[in-house]
Amino acid sequence: MQTSSVAGTVVLTPEVFERWQDSQVFHAELCECCEIVAIRSGLEVTVSLELTVAVVEAWKHECHQWLTTMLPPGNSALSHLKMAAILLDKMCALTPVAISGEGHSEESSPENIQDGCAWPELPNKFEMREICKFKDGGCHYLAWQIIYHVCEFFEENRTDRLDDFVDRRTDEFELDIVSGLLSKKLSAQAIHLILKALFLRD
Repeated sequence: MQTSSVAGTVVLTPEVFERWQDSQVFHAELCECCEIVAIRSGLEVTVSLELTVAVVEAWKHECHQWLTTMLPPGNSALSHLKMAAILLDKMCALTPVAISGEGHSEESSPENIQDGCAWPELPNKFEMREICKFKDGGCHYLAWQIIYHVCEFFEENRTDRLDDFVDRRTDEFELDIVSGLLSKKLSAQAIHLILKALFLRD
């Protein structure tokens, strides 16, 4: 089964969305994730504190709007898929993460090699095809990877479904979803429906 490119870079617990409502916590955990992505890719990945705070505030505001104006009366909380969709929408709208550089080159060699020894291979280094996804998709691709990974965590731990969780992502699907996010034509509602369909099972 495929795993998200950010698997292992984000601390996942059932309270992850509650934790991220503190913008300082979200910023710190986003920075940690981005540091690992940078090491594995060789890309420059920077996170704006100002924009991260704006993402969290916009996310919390829209979550409140959904509860008070878009859902039937009596709903006291949003599902993990709704909260994830709104957060992904805000990250793509405000782009708190900037990704630049060329990344690790499979053909490159260190400038100075002492004693005839090359540098050791970086553990868990991304393949060039994955590095290209981060270069082309930027914050949108990173945000998608984070949000999918969080949803995957919740779906794998559900006890109200008969069928086992199955990862349905393909390279073609991820190209389409990131292209849609980059186009700025996908609303949070549309993202929620996509996530819901992706994880739909009995």
